[in-house]
Amino acid sequence: MARPGVTYYDISRAAEAVKARGSEPTIDRVREQLGTGSKSTIAPLLKQWRNNAELNIEESDSGLPSDLISAVKSLRDRVQQASEEAVEQAKQDYQSRVQTLERTLADTQKELSEALGRERTLKQQITDLETNSRKLNGELNRLESRFAVTESERDALQARMQEHKETVSELKDENRAVRDHFEHYQQRTAEDRQLERDQFQSQLRQLQSQVESLTMQLTRSQTEKENYRSRYDNAQGQAEKIAYENQELRLKLECCGTRIKELEAECDNKNKEIIEFDQNISQFRTEVQSLKERLAIKSATFKGVETDLQEIREYADRLEAENKEISEEKAVLQGRLVQLQASLGDGE
Repeated sequence: MARPGVTYYDISRAAEAVKARGSEPTIDRVREQLGTGSKSTIAPLLKQWRNNAELNIEESDSGLPSDLISAVKSLRDRVQQASEEAVEQAKQDYQSRVQTLERTLADTQKELSEALGRERTLKQQITDLETNSRKLNGELNRLESRFAVTESERDALQARMQEHKETVSELKDENRAVRDHFEHYQQRTAEDRQLERDQFQSQLRQLQSQVESLTMQLTRSQTEKENYRSRYDNAQGQAEKIAYENQELRLKLECCGTRIKELEAECDNKNKEIIEFDQNISQFRTEVQSLKERLAIKSATFKGVETDLQEIREYADRLEAENKEISEEKAVLQGRLVQLQASLGDGE
């Protein structure tokens, strides 16, 4: 691509300066004389200068009228200048559009990179939230297991308390039976004594023989009474012990109930945290979906930019083709000029 400012006029002046020094104008010498320009730019312009130089030599040797030569040269210069200006303007427009598209492409790539960075950040946050959610679920499962164990312990304590209640009830029934038996024994003894009083006169001798037996029976009864009283005291002590154990079990049950309430409150808090994490995850997923949609839009825009760049390249190719056609037309005009010069020479 030619640099702005390097034209055919500059090349022609530099070539004439090199030729004035007595050297053959080459690409390197002309570039050294100009101090700028690329070989790909200087080569076609230098070739054009050589062709024009040869044409000037032919014109000077042909003896044509100077007015005709000046008119043809003026026409040639205007055509050359117009083609150069058109090509230069097209190249500048092409370069400007390419720069604009390159800036747009750079901005799009930068925005795409930022979107990908945000997407990676959001994916990492979602991964962290899912890890925390799994940890909370594991802790919730452990709390539920502990709650189930506590419930089973509570049920076991309730079952033991029920067994103690049944034992106390049995002891009370046994105590009641002992009292009934003792009262029945007292009533029976009173009836026997009354019967003895009634039959005292008639059974005095029998009573004397039975005193010893009754005394022994009374001794046994008193011993049995003491045994029953001892069993009653033991039952009473056991009942008090069971009542104390029942009180301790009740306190433990209350502690278990308090702990269960605490665990339930903790479970509620963990469930609320899990719900909040689920909401945050849903929000992050929505934002990721939005970023993906924007990324798709940017990708479509990038494809459109590539399409425009391809169109610009095709336009530049068409301009080069038109420039080539203009050069061919110029060559045709130069050929016609040569024919005209030849015909003018024949006419003279």
